Order: sequence, then structure tokens, then C-alpha cells
Amino acid sequence: AISVLMLLAFLVVQTQVGKLSLGATNVSNVYGLAVVAMIPAILGPGLPRWILSSRFLVFIGQRSFSLYLVQELVWRSTMRWAPWPIEPGWSALVGVFAISLVVSDLLYRFLEKPMIAVGRRLEMRMGRPTVSVAT
Repeated sequence: AISVLMLLAFLVVQTQVGKLSLGATNVSNVYGLAVVAMIPAILGPGLPRWILSSRFLVFIGQRSFSLYLVQELVWRSTMRWAPWPIEPGWSALVGVFAISLVVSDLLYRFLEKPMIAVGRRLEMRMGRPTVSVAT
């Protein structure tokens, strides 16, 4: 019930400012609808929360910042240096996602986690309380 109310509120706000378009040209509105619909699902018990806490999605979530940073670089590199022409589509999307996930995992393990440890040591040395971060 809460998600339906949130979706209706989102649609009203988007319609009032004149930006609502469910066509292919305005993906941000569809993304916004999905995010608004997921908020109650994440906060409450049930299947959506169980799916989102699966090992694979937690793995991706831990590496999400690195994934965000490398996806464009991997996409452009793949399009430029691939030994054969690559047409944009599902196969390209899956391939770029797989390569991006490997690169982001390496960044997470060998850059992010060590730098988080350095930050925690600096906080302890300065006498500030450390903030617990899920790793």
C-alpha cells in the first residue's frame, strides 16, 4: 500500500512539472519509478528483501562504487579496441558488465579496502571514533 501511494505521488509530481515521459528517450523517469517502488520492499520483510540480500547482489553492492567508476571506461575501451565490430545490444551489455565486474572487483580488493583500512587507522590515531562500514 505504501509503495502504491509513493508511486502515485511520484507520478503526480512528475506530471505537474511536465517531465513525465515513459518513452525510450526519458529513462530517468522509469528508473525513478523503480526506485520509489523498491523503497518499501527493501524496508519490509519478504521476497524482495531476500533477493536483495543474496550473495551475488551483496557482492555487486560492495563493489558498486568501483563498478560505477569503470563501466564507462570499459564500454568505450571495448568499443574502440575489440578485434571485431560490436553492435550495442544485450550481448554487449552482458559482456561489458562482466568485464566491468572483474575490474571493479580488483579495484575493490586492492584499492578500496586497503584505503578504508588506512582511513580507520588514521581515525584511531587522531582519537576519532570509527564508523562501522559493512565489508
